[in-house]
Amino acid sequence: MLPNALVRAVIRFGQEDEAGLASNIFHLRAEVEPDGIDKDIVTFVADIHDKTQQAPKYPLVAQYFTTLRDNGDGRGMAGIVRLEEVEQAALPFITGPEFRVELDQYKDTMLKETLSNMLLEVSNIMSVGVSRTRVVAGQRQTFTLQGPEPALTYVQDTIAHLNQSLRRGSIEGSFRNDAAELLRDYDRRKANPQLQYGVLSGIDKIDPVHKGIGAGEIALVLGFTGHLKSTFCLNWAYKAAIWYGHNVAVVSAETPVRKMRDALYVMHAAHKKFEGRAGFLSIDYEKVKSGLLTPEEEVYFRDVVDDFTTCKDYGEIFYREPEDQITIADVQRWAEAKNRVKPISLIYIDYLGLLDPGRNMKGMENYSALNMVVRQSKLMAMSFAHGKGVALLSPFQANREGLKEAEKNGGKYTLRAFAGANEAEKSTDLAYYVFLDDALRNAKEVSCGNIKTRDVPMVVDQFRLFADPATRVIDNLNLTTAAQAPVDIT
Repeated sequence: MLPNALVRAVIRFGQEDEAGLASNIFHLRAEVEPDGIDKDIVTFVADIHDKTQQAPKYPLVAQYFTTLRDNGDGRGMAGIVRLEEVEQAALPFITGPEFRVELDQYKDTMLKETLSNMLLEVSNIMSVGVSRTRVVAGQRQTFTLQGPEPALTYVQDTIAHLNQSLRRGSIEGSFRNDAAELLRDYDRRKANPQLQYGVLSGIDKIDPVHKGIGAGEIALVLGFTGHLKSTFCLNWAYKAAIWYGHNVAVVSAETPVRKMRDALYVMHAAHKKFEGRAGFLSIDYEKVKSGLLTPEEEVYFRDVVDDFTTCKDYGEIFYREPEDQITIADVQRWAEAKNRVKPISLIYIDYLGLLDPGRNMKGMENYSALNMVVRQSKLMAMSFAHGKGVALLSPFQANREGLKEAEKNGGKYTLRAFAGANEAEKSTDLAYYVFLDDALRNAKEVSCGNIKTRDVPMVVDQFRLFADPATRVIDNLNLTTAAQAPVDIT
């Protein structure tokens, strides 16, 4: 039977009529067994009153509520409420995909509470025993559960109940009935144009066209070994947090997080906010790594570190460096935990090719494992935070044939550089590439391009970016340093 509290979490009143309520009940029925729904709605209404001294006035619910008030059902609720004396509960109405998010959020909470209570109950059954009642031949009898076997039976029954209640169905409905939801979404985007942007890169050749990586989307940065693909991604993560205030989760299966940390603070030394101040300096990564800053540089760098640490306008950058093989499921569990501390907008994985496809999938051929990891990462991006989604960014290793082709074509990659990793080509929403040769290195530049998009236009022309190995900064070419303001997206 459906847990009564679940209905409290998924039926919302206050902004729709009885037809809206019926729609929510329809969605609820798609999630659970059809039996027992009506009684749970009655309990829901009573609980709303107990906690808010309010009750819905929809006729459909009022009928159940009145029956409960007049007749009672052994739950001790008869006569506790006079429907005409309470006001309608002012709670937002939800349905469709929004209903799914709310439902999953409650399921997660309910699972934790139920498992916690189960452990306490098992302890009682094992030690002092727990009294229960049952009806036999019309007579109520009392008995005691005590010992290992009743405790195990209780656990099995509870888990079976949870599996039934928490099973995930599909989102169903009719597009013709989603008009109100469509217009609400449109009005929300119209009132706040920033909602149309995902996690921006700070690159003026990309952001005005692609508007960032959206929630539920994957962006891959293709490149060969040593061609700055990880540095490009780290700059993106830095700007997401420091320029745009997003919270970012970084998982490194290749670059030690200590090196990432040093690079991030060195990048920050080139922030525009420091440009006008006395003592503005370019900080060299190698000097920080070796402890060889000049006295003037050290004074400036300590100010940079203090700003990076204390400025309230910046987003958080969480990190994890696994000590063993890690799967996408491991990444999601960790990032979901961080998301409950501060909402995560971007997950940067360095890089997908080093993740394990799963505990039961050892010995897979290399490309098969990689394809599975890419597909798993796409599903994670879409399902993250109970369906709200998250942007995912990762460098991606180009194959040698792709590199040779790029070298013959002025550094331009094509989708053939994904050969073998066909899932990367299919699942990615945005695919970029970076290319280096001796001439570009000497000029402190990197060549970039866009080889795939989904739902947004392609950036057709190849372009170059400033790339300084000393400061680890990759940025727009029209500036000699990264000391610039974020790209204007208005």
